[in-house]
Amino acid sequence: MRILLSQFSLVISLIVISCTYFFYDSIGEKQLAVYLLLFALGLCFNVLLKAKILNFLFTLIYSLLYGLLSFVEFVHAHLFNSKITVSTISIFLETNSSEAGEFLNTYISGFHLTIAFLLVSSLIITVVLSLKQSVNSLFTKKLIVNKNILTSSLSVVLLICVFGLRKYFLPFQIAKTVESYQDQREIIESVEVTSEGNFEDISYQPTSDKELYVLVLGESTTRGHMSLYGYNRKTNPLLEQRRDQLLIYKDVISPHTHTIPSLGKALTLGDYEDPSDKYNSTIIQLFNKAGFKTYWISNQRPVG
Repeated sequence: MRILLSQFSLVISLIVISCTYFFYDSIGEKQLAVYLLLFALGLCFNVLLKAKILNFLFTLIYSLLYGLLSFVEFVHAHLFNSKITVSTISIFLETNSSEAGEFLNTYISGFHLTIAFLLVSSLIITVVLSLKQSVNSLFTKKLIVNKNILTSSLSVVLLICVFGLRKYFLPFQIAKTVESYQDQREIIESVEVTSEGNFEDISYQPTSDKELYVLVLGESTTRGHMSLYGYNRKTNPLLEQRRDQLLIYKDVISPHTHTIPSLGKALTLGDYEDPSDKYNSTIIQLFNKAGFKTYWISNQRPVG
């Protein structure tokens, strides 16, 4: 009982992650198994660390990280009812403080803050109990030694199990994504970018001295809510007035589920057969080569 009280934060965090599993489709059995194994591992280390300061520091750091991971998994599940994937992490790496602030203001509600308060409160209780706990003197020296041997062996088994299931653990996914992200950044930085790209033999005969073309990217828009595509509410009245002037494609899908790789193919010569063609071969460079003066206007700093 003393061990469970001193790990009160882990107990609450485990309840949060278990609710995430039972009420949402965001984590599977193997992910839940990882959190269960880590919970048991935390209890084992609580037994093995006899020095009060070491026990306190371990309890504080371990409980904080465990609670943070549980909170992230829960909030993502509650908002989107989907798994945290490489795409999710990549979007986070590509965002900025302004965009992140808008996201938090839009999606984080009082319910999420209540869960956060519950986790923080349990952490405070855990810290207090950890400071006040005394050495368990109910065991003889021999029993304590036997208990430590058994707990150490169990800890090794738990670590092996966690290692085997590491790809289902969020920090491992983040580490792999960051590694891949850094590799992509190095590739991009190694490319010699020119205003006209690698295009050759490009010619254009203008029909007017004042030709102006505007390409608008509404990447957060879905055609499912556009009356132009058959939605029952009149959400595009001005576009519908110009229906005869528009080319409305109804058999086109995005090549990816999120923005950056999709636009990487839509605005460049890159495709599935040769994705590397996206480097230094963009639609902006094509227009530059044809003699246009081009501008890129973005609401995503610093370069969009």
